[in-house]
Amino acid sequence: MLIKIQDDGTTIYPYSIDEFASEHPDVGHMELLSDAFMAANNVHRLGTWPYDGATPITFNTVIEYADSPELINGVWYIREVLRNLTDEEVAVKNQALGEQCRVQRNEALSRCDWTQLPDNQLSDAKRAEWTAYRQALRDITNDPNFPDMQNLVWPTEPA
Repeated sequence: MLIKIQDDGTTIYPYSIDEFASEHPDVGHMELLSDAFMAANNVHRLGTWPYDGATPITFNTVIEYADSPELINGVWYIREVLRNLTDEEVAVKNQALGEQCRVQRNEALSRCDWTQLPDNQLSDAKRAEWTAYRQALRDITNDPNFPDMQNLVWPTEPA
């Protein structure tokens, strides 16, 4: 990411390498990318100022870049900031995560289908454990943390 400081002190951000190249068509790409050439033309690379962690990141938040860069100790940075998701964004996220959870659940069920076949050679007790495990997998969508996969409590597969 780049920023260009104009002669009047205003900034152009975002500013791309393509824009810079179009302003200097007879300059080779390597020279164009040199820090010295960029600085001589008031173009600066942006460092990233990491999110400070003051507010915990939750299921309903996202880290994004701030709207405009800042000059901090002589270096241009773009801050990472925490933003609350809108209700619509949360709904879309929940839908996608719900689908991922169901795929993972269905794969787990498929891996243990053999336990429900009549000739599986499991004891009645082991078969009951597998049946309970499979039911817990089916009930995963009732977990209060569903579809938050990081906090979802998955059942433990029988030994």
